[in-house]
Order: sequence, then C-alpha cells, then structure tokens
Amino acid sequence: MCQTLSRQGCSESLILVCGGQSGVDRAVLDVGLELGVALAGWCPAGRWAEDGPISLRYPLRTTPSRDTAQRTVWNVHLGEALLVLNDGHASQGTALAVRAAEWLKRPVLMQNTAHPPNNAANWLRAGRIQVVNVAGPRHSEAQGIYAAAFVWLKKFVGCYRAAIASTSQNRSTSAGVL
Repeated sequence: MCQTLSRQGCSESLILVCGGQSGVDRAVLDVGLELGVALAGWCPAGRWAEDGPISLRYPLRTTPSRDTAQRTVWNVHLGEALLVLNDGHASQGTALAVRAAEWLKRPVLMQNTAHPPNNAANWLRAGRIQVVNVAGPRHSEAQGIYAAAFVWLKKFVGCYRAAIASTSQNRSTSAGVL
C-alpha cells in the first residue's frame, strides 16, 4: 500500500491526495494539474469511476480491488490529514473516509464549498500538514459539486501558498533580528 509521493516539478510541499472519482476528486486532480500542485492517490483496479475509466493523465495508482472502499481507506492512510469538501450533501464514501481517518488518528476538517477556504489553509499550515487527502461526494451524489469544488480548491491553493509565503517571510525577518 505504500506509495512514493513525487514532488517532481513542484516547488511547494503541498501534496493533494484523492481517488479520481467524479465530483470532488476530479476537481482536486484538475486543479492540481492546472496550478502545478503535486498529486497522489489510489483508484480502484481498472481505474473505475462512475463516469467511465479514469484518464491516465491523472497520476493515480490502482488498488488490487475494484472495491471503492479499499481506494478510500488507502487514500486516507496516504494522507496526513483529511479535508472533506461538500455542499451539504452526505455520501457513504465520504462517511467511510471520515471513519478511517478517525481510526488512523488523522485530523479531519469538514468544509462547505460555500465558505471561504482561509480556515482550511490555516488549518494545514498550523498543523504543518503537507499531504492532505481531499474527499467529498461524487457527481451522482451532489450535482454541481465538481464546479463548486474546482472554484473552492483554486482559492484554497492560493490561500495556502499565501499562508506559507507569510510564514517563510516571518521566519526570514525574525532570523535577521538580534
């Protein structure tokens, strides 16, 4: 189950983990590719997703099983924390991810895409979390979640980068003070 996390071509330490399903997972992958954020994760054997096979352009490894529960648990294990995005809709897969995170003693943050991402970015920075599994409902469970998650994640990455830059700048400034 161990997967090497690659930061090749990425200048920052943030790695987004997901399983490639339609909805929130696909938004994670598309934002990561667009903004140059490192990506990792597991998808079911055969690269199964409800809308057809997951494109090979997404850097996901396949689990031995087509069971989506295996993919969910393996991705929670891969991450240092779990960030759950939703628009008020609950899903069984997301509930499984939360239970797995609690069992593995991973921090969990539930975030509605209608709320600004500042809190989530500061949560990662404060917890020194670099590898975050992002989960949420698939398209069939929450119509429109891809678009909402895509917009939210683009803002989130900007907030995260600003928070990290601010932290680095504060360290540089305080290091030079006697």
